[in-house]
Amino acid sequence: MGGYKLKYSNLQIMRKSYAKLPDVVALPSLTEIQKKSYDDFLQKDFLPEERKNVGLQSLFAEIFPVVSITKKLEMHFVHYSFGVPKYTIIECKRRGMTYQVPFKVTLRIKAPNDIMKE
Repeated sequence: MGGYKLKYSNLQIMRKSYAKLPDVVALPSLTEIQKKSYDDFLQKDFLPEERKNVGLQSLFAEIFPVVSITKKLEMHFVHYSFGVPKYTIIECKRRGMTYQVPFKVTLRIKAPNDIMKE
């Protein structure tokens, strides 16, 4: 019976396999797949004008513009951005806090006299 190696950062772990058939395809790193999916959803490493219409960008594009009941005001989505975290990941772990980053959305309100406000 064979085994396979899993690599976590700089640590390698040997796992014993009890399968009767040999592995045909290596197991993908499920954590890496999840992290890539999350990064694709956020698109935080792209400038607002470079973002594809997927993930959060797609969600905001689908929801906006929002029009008031009287049809006199419209709220348009401009862009979103992420701020600088107050604490590092290590500092958050040490303090028993969750890791958080400010999330800012810029919206524009269009009034009847076509004055735009952000």
